[in-house]
Amino acid sequence: MAKDLRSKTKGMGGTKPFAKTTNLDPNQEDFIRKAVEQNQGRDKEDLQRELFERVRAQKQAGQFDPAGLESFMQSVGPMLTPEQRAQMETLVRSLKNS
Repeated sequence: MAKDLRSKTKGMGGTKPFAKTTNLDPNQEDFIRKAVEQNQGRDKEDLQRELFERVRAQKQAGQFDPAGLESFMQSVGPMLTPEQRAQMETLVRSLKNS
């Protein structure tokens, strides 16, 4: 069984295990797990600031992929609580419009 990330990650909410989905390949799962572990304990505003900066740089370089962001959201969404999913959808809309 996969590692229980939600119960060990501050601010993630919920205690459900890191669920497998049919849309998530092992490389994506490993990438997400590492990202969660590396950013554990970081302030939400700090993470959002960094994310918006990365998206801004990708847009300037012509490398921003809104479809990829949407695909990521669809893949990760089933692992989140309804509240987390709603927050992610709001964040993705903001990223696309920034």
